[in-house]
Amino acid sequence: MASTKTRTRNRNRFQKTYPLIRRRPINELVTDKETIIEVTTLIFSDETTKTYNFEQLFPGAPLVTAMSKDANINVFIKSVSTASVTVETSEKLVGSVHLHAIYVGS
Repeated sequence: MASTKTRTRNRNRFQKTYPLIRRRPINELVTDKETIIEVTTLIFSDETTKTYNFEQLFPGAPLVTAMSKDANINVFIKSVSTASVTVETSEKLVGSVHLHAIYVGS
């Protein structure tokens, strides 16, 4: 499992201007390794399997988690590739499943 260090950086502090009125900080996250994150919601309508094609280009297979708002249904990942993921549920679901795909380079 890969890991990366993340820190917050204020983008306004890189300029050499000293105004009388201080501007709000514009924070950004900076990592020391290549990190790609994709988050989406899958809508199930009385089905048990759904395939999602990623919008981002992942160089390798990402780590994927899936969560359902319904507490009585088990959601699991059936298969993962660099282009898509297949999500399956324990029974037919009418609702939404939150999907997070994270890739951390080496």
